[in-house]
Order: sequence, then structure tokens, then C-alpha cells
Amino acid sequence: MGSLKAFVDTNIILNHLEGKLDLSELRNKFRLCSNAIVFSEVFMVYLKAITGKKSYELKKNPKLIVEKNRA
Repeated sequence: MGSLKAFVDTNIILNHLEGKLDLSELRNKFRLCSNAIVFSEVFMVYLKAITGKKSYELKKNPKLIVEKNRA
């Protein structure tokens, strides 16, 4: 692990999940850090992907997430 720190933003994690980037390569060069806001943004992208709804629809009607989880 390198001694330099690198902030891992939402796009970096999404690119990793899509297979466009390997975070293990970055981890070997940098000490990676992130925060709760990034986690929240990645989680919202995931929820939008599994429900097919827009973020404002999910915020107004969280039952859509529960219903999708039961299916």
C-alpha cells in the first residue's frame, strides 16, 4: 500500500462495479478513502437500476424499494 492518499468518489466505484477499473490496482499505489455521501450516491444508483425508477420517485415512494425486494 502506498503512502499517498486518494479519495474514491462515486464515479470510481461505479466504474469498478461496471468492470472498467480495478480498485485493487489503485489500492496497491494509494491509501484509499471515501465517505458516507459517496456510499449514499452509489446506493441510489443501485436502487435506480433494480427498480427502473428515478431518484425522486424513490424518495416520494420508498415502498417501491420494499416491493422490489420482496419480488
